Amino acid sequence: FRRVLFRSTVSIPDITAQPNTDVSIPINVTGFNNIGAISLIINYDPSVLTFQSNPDPLTGIYVVNDVNTATGKQIRIAWASTTPLDVADGPLLHLNFKYIGSNSNIEFDASGNEIADANADVIPTTFTNGSISPVGVTPTGSIGDYVWKDLDENGIQQEDRKSVGRG
Repeated sequence: FRRVLFRSTVSIPDITAQPNTDVSIPINVTGFNNIGAISLIINYDPSVLTFQSNPDPLTGIYVVNDVNTATGKQIRIAWASTTPLDVADGPLLHLNFKYIGSNSNIEFDASGNEIADANADVIPTTFTNGSISPVGVTPTGSIGDYVWKDLDENGIQQEDRKSVGRG
């Protein structure tokens, strides 16, 4: 008799936000049944994001650390419990950041990410990275009803310029 472990996924979405605002980034999961331990390491750029909090901690032995590294910052999450965790497909937890601005990947580290079942057997898991970027720039100008011949081609409407079609 051989036990078959189900595949799980852990993902960070690609999101957009206004610079200088607070953002809540979900860590989404699928196939999270009979989970006994979680280890996640998430890399981010501290010139783009500042970690603030984890508003929805998991019940059990749970640690979230914001750590400096040689290449940026990491959120390190560790969780274990003698009571298995079952999570519906969707957010496992959220990480709250201050979004400073610019583009940044939010990535699972190449090592240290692991999901195990209640028997401590590692569950094959796909980790999908995400990113953050500013929302599109909204134009602040408007189109008026005055068209003039720009004789000096400087793009400035001088008072002495007559409108086209109005004399």
